[in-house]
Parts: sequence; C-alpha cells; structure tokens
Amino acid sequence: MQSYQSILSEICNLKNLGIRQNLDHVCTALEKLGNPHLGYPAIHVAGTNGKGSTCAMISSILQNSGFKVGWTLSPHLVDFRERIQINNEFIPKPDVVRYHKLIKQKLGLGFLTYFEWVTIMAFLHFKEQKVDVAVLETGMGGRWDTTNVCQPLVGVITNVSYDHEAILGDTLEKILGEKMQIVKKGMDVWTGIKESHLLAQLKTHCEQVRAFFHQADLGVRAIHELPLQGRHQIQNAALAMGVCQSLRQRGWVISDENIKTGMKATVWPGRLEIISEKPYILLDCAHNPAGVQVLADFLKTQSRKYKLIFTTLSDRPFKSMLKALLPSITEVHIPFLKENRAWSSDDLRQKIEAMALDIPVFFMDLNRPSWENFKSRLKLDDSVLVTGSIYLVSEIRQMLKEYS
Repeated sequence: MQSYQSILSEICNLKNLGIRQNLDHVCTALEKLGNPHLGYPAIHVAGTNGKGSTCAMISSILQNSGFKVGWTLSPHLVDFRERIQINNEFIPKPDVVRYHKLIKQKLGLGFLTYFEWVTIMAFLHFKEQKVDVAVLETGMGGRWDTTNVCQPLVGVITNVSYDHEAILGDTLEKILGEKMQIVKKGMDVWTGIKESHLLAQLKTHCEQVRAFFHQADLGVRAIHELPLQGRHQIQNAALAMGVCQSLRQRGWVISDENIKTGMKATVWPGRLEIISEKPYILLDCAHNPAGVQVLADFLKTQSRKYKLIFTTLSDRPFKSMLKALLPSITEVHIPFLKENRAWSSDDLRQKIEAMALDIPVFFMDLNRPSWENFKSRLKLDDSVLVTGSIYLVSEIRQMLKEYS
C-alpha cells in the first residue's frame, strides 16, 4: 500500500507537466468521476492580489452562520493539505490517499496537471462531505483555471495588476479579460477594481453575459473589527461583505452578528503576520509588484526599521520590488530558493551589484544552519521582515515557528 508521503511525491511530480491553457482534460476527468463539482453551490474568487484574504473572510463568516464550507486555496504555505479545507480543517491524509488512487485508477498519471489534479481532489472531497457551499480561489487568471468549471452563485474579482504577464497578457486590459471569464449568467459579481476604464470593461462584460455587477462599498459596517493588519484588508472585507449581501438576497440566513463575529475570527497566516514579538518578526506573502507596494505603504505607517530577508521567483522584477521596500530597511539578506523558478545565485549577486545599495547585503542558503547563524545575531529589540515569495515565507515560517 502506498504511503501518504509517496503519494504526495507523485502529486508534486505533476508540476513537471506545467500549466494547461484549456479545460478539455478537466471536463473529461470530471465526467468520468461523476461531475463532483456540481454537487454544491460555489463562490468563485479571482484577482491579482487579495484572493486568499477575501476567501478566508467569506469562509469564516459563512462558518459562523452555521454553514459547512469547503475552501480551496493556492499555493499552500506549509502543509499540502491546506489547499483543501472544510470549516478550517485540512483534508485528512487518508482521504488524500483515497482520492489520489481513485483519480489515478480512472485517468492514470500524466492526464492531469498538478493544479488540475488537486482541484479535482477538492471537488471530490466537498461532494463526499456534503458541504453547503464551496469557496473557490483561482490559481491563475480565470478563463482556463481549473476552478472555472464551477457554477457560482457569486463571484469576486478583487483587483487587477501585473502578474503572470507571459500567460495572462502584457496589459491590464488583457489580464482583466482573462480573469473576468469566471463571470457567468445570473451570478452576482463584486469587485474592488478602482481604475475607471477597467471597471467599465468588467461592467460591460457582466451586461453581455447577464450577470449582476457590484462595486465594493468601503464604508460598510463592521470593517473596523478586522483581525488582519493593513488598510488593504478594508477592501477585502468589503468584498466579503458584498458576497454576504448577495447570498442574503438569495435567501441565505446570515445575520449582522454572524458577519461581525466571523470577520473577527478570520485567520490568514503569512499575511502581515507577527510571528514573534522579541525580536519582532513580520511575515508577508507579497510576491508581485502590486503586493510589495501595498506592503511598502504599510511599513511607512510604522516606526520600525527592519532587517529584510527577501527574494523573488525569476519571473518577478526583483530589483524594483526590493527598491520599493528600501525606505524601511537597514540591511538585506538574500536567500537562495530551492525552486524550479528561482533565480540562480549568480543572477542574484549580479542584480544586487547593479543596484549599488548603500546598506549591508548578505547572501544565505535557505537551510537550518544558515537560519541558526542569522538567529544567533538577532537582538531582542531587532525587527525582521520576510517577504518577496510565498515559497520563501513558507520555508522561513517553519523555522521561525520552532524558534518562537
């Protein structure tokens, strides 16, 4: 019998198949598996940034209202099973094993990509556990995202900025054009987009497919109860509350107290997360230019100066993202990620040399000895910021948890 770890290795190896820009294989697979994605209503969330926070708030509010809520997210921070949750409980390992064997038996390895496989596993789990609703976060874009086979009651497009341009397009209009393909007839669509021309583009599309367009109301009640740091969370909260408003209009029982309590109970690790007070250590999963700018704006409201642990994947503008953070930084530590899409050590050294920074810069391997060396030089009144890549935050968070 295959162990959980060996099955997890098989699933992770599917990353080598890359990203597929069609839904043909997904639809074929779902049909062979009995179309598990049609067994419950869905809330579909797309956008460049803020998807996870918005999904976390929606899920928390609905749970507090008494609903059984399935939730998909990507990527995971520490544990693969984070990607498939019901009422904040990760999918059990035996279920991962069982669903993996079922999909493998029906389709064989190699028919589905990594994200397709994991999303279909989530659909199976949600159907079997009879969830009341599934909150589905897109992995990338919208048009060809595996989650786009669902039939949602409500959809969200949080915002649009530059990310994954090689796949989604090199203008904001093209990127939105991909994301807004989650919009379907009869659904409510909420957005936090602020740019007037993009709002007009989305509104026109909603009219064409006969969906109902809504803008987030940043003055809605209970936003002050947010447990998540950063002014950008106000917009995410407004979107979550907009979703609740749409569900109420469809007959779902969600009280003001449910919203208030659910919002306060929201947990979303790795997003302006203070993981240690002395020394003060802040983790944030900002991993694209827009996300880093939001983080930089937040840091300007604080009195602290940070030792920065920072790197990005190779498809991100390393220098401009680092430059945005520098006003709040006293020294920079650049780790070498062990990821297929990571910059090489030579690339990183060349980029830092070209920037000619006037603060100390150190390079480090991303392993326990390097972390122990870094930790040994920290003082209790030091402040540390870890950001630039979700993969980086994931690795550091595991070591920081042990330290704190």
